[in-house]
Amino acid sequence: MGLPIPNLDDRRFQDFVDEAKRRIPRYCPSWTDHNVSDPGVTLIELFAWMADQCLYRLNQVPDKNFIVFLDLIGVRLEPAHAATGDVTFTVTTKLERPMALPGGIEVATESGQGQEPVVVTTDRGLELIPAVLTTIITSPDDRAFTDRSRVLADKTAFDAFGTPPAPGNAFYLGFEDNLKAMAIVVDLDCAKAAIGIDPRRPPRAWEYWNGESWQALDVGNDSTLGFNQRGEILIHVPYDAKRTQVDRQDKFWIRCRVIPTQPGQPSYAAPPRIFGLSSYTIGGSVPVTHAHSAGPEILGTSDGTPGQVFTLQNRPVLGRRAEEVVEVGNDESWEAWKEVGNFATSGIADRHYTVEGRTGEVRFGPSVRRPDGSELPFGAIPPRGATIRMRRYRTGGGVVGNISAGRLSLLKTAIPYIATVTNRYAITGGTDAEGLDHAKLRGPQMLRTRFRAVTAEDYEYLALEATDSVARAYCLQAGEGDPPVPAGTVRLLVVPSLAPGTDQPLEDQLALAPANLQILYDYLNERRLLATRLEISAPSYVWATVEAQVRPLGKADPGRVVRDVERALYRFIHPLWGGPDGYGWPFGRPLTISEVYAVIQGVEGVAYATDVKLFAWKGPKRKELGPASQILQLPPLGLFCSYQHNIRATTEREEVRSATTMAH
Repeated sequence: MGLPIPNLDDRRFQDFVDEAKRRIPRYCPSWTDHNVSDPGVTLIELFAWMADQCLYRLNQVPDKNFIVFLDLIGVRLEPAHAATGDVTFTVTTKLERPMALPGGIEVATESGQGQEPVVVTTDRGLELIPAVLTTIITSPDDRAFTDRSRVLADKTAFDAFGTPPAPGNAFYLGFEDNLKAMAIVVDLDCAKAAIGIDPRRPPRAWEYWNGESWQALDVGNDSTLGFNQRGEILIHVPYDAKRTQVDRQDKFWIRCRVIPTQPGQPSYAAPPRIFGLSSYTIGGSVPVTHAHSAGPEILGTSDGTPGQVFTLQNRPVLGRRAEEVVEVGNDESWEAWKEVGNFATSGIADRHYTVEGRTGEVRFGPSVRRPDGSELPFGAIPPRGATIRMRRYRTGGGVVGNISAGRLSLLKTAIPYIATVTNRYAITGGTDAEGLDHAKLRGPQMLRTRFRAVTAEDYEYLALEATDSVARAYCLQAGEGDPPVPAGTVRLLVVPSLAPGTDQPLEDQLALAPANLQILYDYLNERRLLATRLEISAPSYVWATVEAQVRPLGKADPGRVVRDVERALYRFIHPLWGGPDGYGWPFGRPLTISEVYAVIQGVEGVAYATDVKLFAWKGPKRKELGPASQILQLPPLGLFCSYQHNIRATTEREEVRSATTMAH
């Protein structure tokens, strides 16, 4: 429990008035009228008000001392952070030759009623590359391969999958160039042979190679109806896509693979037959930041003294990148100095400086007077007469930059041959500058750890500080867990960060990347106790599927209702933003059917839900579906994840027919 902070004097206005009136008979026995209309009582109330104001100011002294103490231990107000995300550009026609988009393109939202448009800026340039398809390969099991590239020249038909199609059957599309960040269109000429499937949910997955494994692609419009007619499929390739070898051919590959069906999802009765196949690039994606660039900006001229302070014109100043540095010199020669958090370890020759993002102050190293009168400098001093400039910096940020998906649509920078621009996912991460009240809450926690991991809470706190790739951390100490953690060992369960707006099945996104895992190890190893052994692993994930029938309200669109119900379930049964409080599913907490009913009933347009069932997937790669249940249990250190919910909208006629069948 926290230490109570007492008031130096807790008396208030009425307390002073009452105490003064009680003393009147003792000191002025002839004063008998104590009503508020008496002039003497008016004077008492006046002095009581003045005393109350003095005590109020006196009680601010502990608060002021607390703030000064926070300053002494190095607590600084966090500056504003800029929202980040991606925007996708599309061109006016099929791309036949490479096209370069410069960096610094400004994209804005439409202005609303009384609201200014929000402007974001692309972080780098983008070269759009034509998607030239050179190779087509089919494979029944990712081991045997058959080249089908003849279809590119003479339209020779081929079956995309085996007969009958089975999970693991796939066909591969090979390209000479790496198409990472590209938006490509695959044009297929298909016969009406792939019968038996639901065109809205065909049992297939488009995938790309990220250097370690095959990952799901972001697929947009699909007008082929599950490979049953001539149409196009829009595919957005991620930034981390890489080349790989398929059938000993080193190319950039994407593949379409048959996947196991879910409850209520029909499978392919016959393989799709493809008569023609081509591709082209329609656009690409690039990261953006809600920020404005400034610089180079002259800050002033050095006077050769320690501790010089210069102020940037624009603020708040966002976190610096590699090219955003302070330079010292003149018009002919500039020398870049290094930004540090503080000057505690800076020597006399270290060209260091600090930047206060909130105020825009650029500081150079101070000097401290020794007992013998000499000066001890912390950091080099810019030479007298040298010009100080900031080569480049970014300003902006704040919660105003958090933009929902699809709102960015206006191109502020004139770029030829661009048809549209949009953000397919939300732009997130923007925060306002930290206030004093929040810093007062953060200060004791910082003092408690002082960057040293001792308790379980220290490990959890420092894991979130180490890298943005960690979203949740849960620490087990000796004797906890199953199997128990050995003595002298700390086991840290880590849930990685996911892209905001991810309300689709998580699949294999919950593994911390090796590079981020190494960063976390290194950060905690520097702060753990010397004799403590550190283990980092993932929680026990349980994949849950909800099957239900919902009855939409009279005028509600059934398709929209089904999508909204699925989206609500994906968000509720989620390790990061699910659970009753929306901060991630609690460790070990079971999932009950009553909660699922409540989530479905809370979706707009739902009249009621029936036949709700809960399933848990078992075995490696979630190959076995467990029995229907009213409650799904978790291991003590487990978390629930959603896996392809099956929601169906029913009509009144279907319900009447079902009731009649049951009656007979």
